Amino acid sequence: MPRYDIVFEHRPIHQENFISDTFINRDEDIQKADLLFDPQNQKDMVYVIHGESRIGKSHLAIYLMEQFYKKYNMIYFYINANTRGYASDILKTLLDQLADHVHSLKPEQYQNEHEFLKTYLNDLGNVFYGVPGKIAFKKSREFQQKLSPSFKARFPFLDVQLGENQDRKKQNELSVEFTKISDFKFRDILSRCFELLSFITGQPLLLLVDDLDLLEEIDEGEKQRDILSNHLKYYATIKKVTVFSTIRTQYFTERQKELHDFIKVSRLSNRDLKAIYQKRIDAYHKSIPIFSDDILSRLINGFNGYVGIFLYECYLIMRTHLIKIHNNQVVEEQLLKAYFKKELDSFASNPETKPVFDQILTGIKSDHTEIDIANLMPSQGFIYRVLIPKGYKHNKDDAKKTYDVLPIWVQAIREYYDQ
Repeated sequence: MPRYDIVFEHRPIHQENFISDTFINRDEDIQKADLLFDPQNQKDMVYVIHGESRIGKSHLAIYLMEQFYKKYNMIYFYINANTRGYASDILKTLLDQLADHVHSLKPEQYQNEHEFLKTYLNDLGNVFYGVPGKIAFKKSREFQQKLSPSFKARFPFLDVQLGENQDRKKQNELSVEFTKISDFKFRDILSRCFELLSFITGQPLLLLVDDLDLLEEIDEGEKQRDILSNHLKYYATIKKVTVFSTIRTQYFTERQKELHDFIKVSRLSNRDLKAIYQKRIDAYHKSIPIFSDDILSRLINGFNGYVGIFLYECYLIMRTHLIKIHNNQVVEEQLLKAYFKKELDSFASNPETKPVFDQILTGIKSDHTEIDIANLMPSQGFIYRVLIPKGYKHNKDDAKKTYDVLPIWVQAIREYYDQ
């Protein structure tokens, strides 16, 4: 059965062998990464994989992390920061992943340390998800007495004890007020957990935070991104912990003194896009083409190497004509024209998108594919589908940004409105 659900999936997903089955080329980037990375000689900085949006940073990063954790026998944690909202959300996700991993362990030695860490993470998890307000750490305190001297004195158990419940003081049960655990204290707690986990297993840890700079655009979004970045820089200083992140080059350039420039990812060539298409067709569509050769060539040439946008638009075209495709009809000229007609009519008739679309249309009719647009909202559906931010450069009017119209849409608009 064809896998229409993932054949053109533009986001890297942790499902079966999706990452390896759909990975193509990037040989030079992989060779550089192998030469630059050694967990025995890690830098006390966050290793950054950066580039433009929608060019395959995440796919490359996850592929590399999977290679590294196998090659160096590392424990691997992955988090996508996109739209999470707050740095604390990332820390909570790390707590969950850490607890899951610790509970799955069956160490041959350091059983006391393992039992303490398992119990401690369970108690800490209850603070956030189980019991509202306050919770006792009695079990963790008992296990703490069995820790080896190297951890017993410095493990941050006492740091989490932010107060005593007076009603239970006689029972000697310390309790914690959930709302009083700051991000920075929680960060310190997790760092000690990382250290103890590495001690128990003898393995180095690998942490990848994908899309670090794409925390949800809330009122204090920039502040939260910087807080998260500072947390990761702190984790990167811990022995046996290596931290990677993917970010847009703009964000990296503004903070490059604080981050390690590991790999800069470039857009893919048209040949690479064709190879990606064919590899996915072979893996998930029984090698049966979905587009005719001329239409495939038009699509590949129309996205300027932005592989994520190319795949997403291929998915939308496929979905529009899915029944025909399932009956072994390839997408040819008439079907592609029908698709673009539907999309352009939608842009022109929707009150939310019409003002911006009219501006795009006017520009293209005047042979201008670089357009200044004010107050463009991602929800309108133009950014990273029709328009690409041009270097994130502001004009004299700070309310406007400059965008390039992707060639595939320039051609579609000209064909449709020149009829």
